[in-house]
Amino acid sequence: MFEAIGRIVAACREHGKIAASASLGTDYSRALLDLGVQLLVQGSDMGFVRRGMAEDIRQFRALAQGRD
Repeated sequence: MFEAIGRIVAACREHGKIAASASLGTDYSRALLDLGVQLLVQGSDMGFVRRGMAEDIRQFRALAQGRD
C-alpha cells in the first residue's frame, strides 16, 4: 500500500498538486509524511460531533449524580 501512496505522491508533485490523505493514527500519519504527503485530515465531522456530545453527556451525568 505504501508503495502505491509513494507513486501517488510522485504524480502529485509532477502535476503541481498537493498530496493529501486521511489519517488513521499517529504511526500511519508519520509514514504518510515520510512518503511526502503534504496534507493530513484527522477525524471527521461526525467523529468530532460524537466526541463533543459524549463529553456533554458525561458532564450532565456528573451533574445529575450530584443532585439529591
